[in-house]
Amino acid sequence: MHLVAGQQYGRYEIVDDRLAEGLSGPVYHAIINHDDGHREEVALKFLTNKLPQVRQYFMNEERLLKKAEHPHVIGFVHSNVRDEPYTLATTFVYAYSNKELAKQKSETIALQIAEQIGSALDYLHIAHPDSPVIHRDVKPDNILVDKASHDAILIDLSVASHERFALVDERGFGTPPYMAPEQYTGHEVPATDQYALALVVYYFLTGDTIPTIKPPKIKGLESDDPQIYQAALATWNTGYRQQLAAQSERIRKNLAKHPTAIEVFLKATAFEPGDRYSSCAAFSMAMHEALRNDGAAFAAPSMPISNSRRSTMISIGVISALVLIAVLFLFFGGDDTPVPAGKATPDQAALPPTLTLPAAASPNPGGFPTVTIEVIPTSTLPPIVEPTVASSREVTLTQAYILRAQPGDGSANALQSGQALTGQKFRVINETPSTISGDRRKWFNVQRISDGETGWLPETVLQ
Repeated sequence: MHLVAGQQYGRYEIVDDRLAEGLSGPVYHAIINHDDGHREEVALKFLTNKLPQVRQYFMNEERLLKKAEHPHVIGFVHSNVRDEPYTLATTFVYAYSNKELAKQKSETIALQIAEQIGSALDYLHIAHPDSPVIHRDVKPDNILVDKASHDAILIDLSVASHERFALVDERGFGTPPYMAPEQYTGHEVPATDQYALALVVYYFLTGDTIPTIKPPKIKGLESDDPQIYQAALATWNTGYRQQLAAQSERIRKNLAKHPTAIEVFLKATAFEPGDRYSSCAAFSMAMHEALRNDGAAFAAPSMPISNSRRSTMISIGVISALVLIAVLFLFFGGDDTPVPAGKATPDQAALPPTLTLPAAASPNPGGFPTVTIEVIPTSTLPPIVEPTVASSREVTLTQAYILRAQPGDGSANALQSGQALTGQKFRVINETPSTISGDRRKWFNVQRISDGETGWLPETVLQ
């Protein structure tokens, strides 16, 4: 299949020639003409690959995105899974080059990603209708920083695992070096995504990509004999821990200027999932406190700007399929040459000098990063607050979160004393929620029962 710029395909108008050839098929930048007359830019992904497994991945992503409602998970727009070729249209985002952002080694950018992507992952783990949904492929190529809003967005749910989607024998599936140890044995849990997120945050904080850990090749891991399998697994674990120790030393060396943050990274990348943080939000809160203790200034970063429109086009939720890597050979055998990671998004053309953004005049209340961009205006619409309806209802927090001074996940909204842990009790101050532009969740004004602290929390973390 080949479409060209200006061509009409059903309800879609092709904006550019093929952006990429993904695992499932071609990806195009297009404009969809909705039934109500409005037009919207989308990344249009086609399923032309006939392999049954690829088809299942395509359908899995379509179903998960269709049900997802989170501002930092790529938005579903439209799909066709009735007539071939199947298509999936998702929000199109003009994103910064992650390579350029990582070169800045910005604490601000790193914390922004830790908080926002952590929030998206916790949503998948706890609040998505099919939860727990484990992404299994968290990496820089699957995270986009929007040029318009400067928000981080999680993409590519094609290989996400959950109770309604589990292919046979998917051990060792993911993208090194962001794979947690348990991925090689097919025992992914929500903390698996936290391990990967920590290494992603490390990448943006240091500009350093951790070398791939090669799991030891041990006979007996496929044995049906419990004794043989357990003995082989113990040997495998010992070998992996040795390599993980070398990874930890690299983290210590490259984070010498952030001694408190070192321990946060080491905990989030612990060998045992149970030794990591209770949630991605707990990890991001710990990282925030650690960097602040290490003297982080959280200055506004310098965002790269490109004059080439095409060079900055990023197809959300679809191009990353280009780098879907099954590393079964690392686990079951093969030579010692790692599979090349490929590219999830097109490399940007040579960038002109970056624009230094003005730093905030004073620290924000919670110490979280604030990215102030003047060249691209963002929405200034206030939250939509309905008349207050008094309430005495008590609710329980289902995951670690940070109370906000007002509705919205923006870092500047985080309250300094707003860290809240799973299981804490809150009283709903009023039963009429607030909503904000670009966030489909409802936000409630609440008061923590233990200390009287008040703030805002989204409905997705309350029960």
